[in-house]
Amino acid sequence: MTGADVVRVARSMLGCRYAHQGRSRAGLDCIGLPVLVRAELGLEALDASPGYAKTSAAFEMLDFCRAQMVEVAPADIQPGDILVQIDGMTRHMAIVCDYPLCPDSLGIIHAWLPNRRVTECRLDDAFMQTVRGCFRFKEIA
Repeated sequence: MTGADVVRVARSMLGCRYAHQGRSRAGLDCIGLPVLVRAELGLEALDASPGYAKTSAAFEMLDFCRAQMVEVAPADIQPGDILVQIDGMTRHMAIVCDYPLCPDSLGIIHAWLPNRRVTECRLDDAFMQTVRGCFRFKEIA
């Protein structure tokens, strides 16, 4: 499996509605997106414990990723990787992708509550300044 496979499946979910703790195309949240991508790729289940709050505790999301994925340096991120953003009380997860509208840039695909759906946008410096962890599925070659 490659990062391009992860991006392909994640892009197929663009427009799916946001639903806190959602784990299906009928509705998903930022953690649900990589969980569902893995499921659709036929990979071992990856899921957070049920019942987490909309603003998770301190480093719960980072600990979850460190236990189940390979950590990579921010300078080494590539399409298919997972970013964990911590900005104040907000915890967020996004999948890195190529960004066709700006060929020299990367983008992110994420289930984003303010947009109420899965969206794709350019990965900018402001977002990267709040990223506290970069991860890759163990199965990615």
